[in-house]
Amino acid sequence: MQAVNFEPDSVTEKKEYTIQYSGLAEKSYNYSFVIGKVFFEDFNYTDVSDANIVITVHLEKHERMMVFLIVAEGVAEVLCDRCNEPFLLPIHQEFRLIAKISDEYDGEDDEIVFLASNAYEIDLKQHFFDFLALQIPIRKTHNDSADGSKCNVETISILNRLTPENNDNRWNELKKIKFDN
Repeated sequence: MQAVNFEPDSVTEKKEYTIQYSGLAEKSYNYSFVIGKVFFEDFNYTDVSDANIVITVHLEKHERMMVFLIVAEGVAEVLCDRCNEPFLLPIHQEFRLIAKISDEYDGEDDEIVFLASNAYEIDLKQHFFDFLALQIPIRKTHNDSADGSKCNVETISILNRLTPENNDNRWNELKKIKFDN
């Protein structure tokens, strides 16, 4: 497997994913966040054993709303569901989040959050996690690897040898049944 430098997460990680928007002028801003192992551990998310993901946030501030374009680029180390060996899963996605500043909540939408008019910052940590967790496939195999690694040949050989053969003839009789559609 190709070596990837997984940098340790910052000690100030608890506030690291917060953007203070109070006092910002109405224009565009850019922020960058690094996601590592501790980020996923904070959520007790065991599908990712390590990560090196850079999240870039482009913020467009308006009078009563903010539009966030969030881009995630990097790799997450996960275990292959076939051979149980670690591999690097590429992460390359973007999503949009709209924050409306209002004391009135007017409906639900996955893309829109409502912030109280007396709030002064937004914590994006949960939004980052939700987005990244959705990028991890249910079935993770080396076919998806970023580094071109393959399943452990010995493990696959053992699994193939231990897989029982289905010689039950009762199933052959059931296959003969025809259903009218």
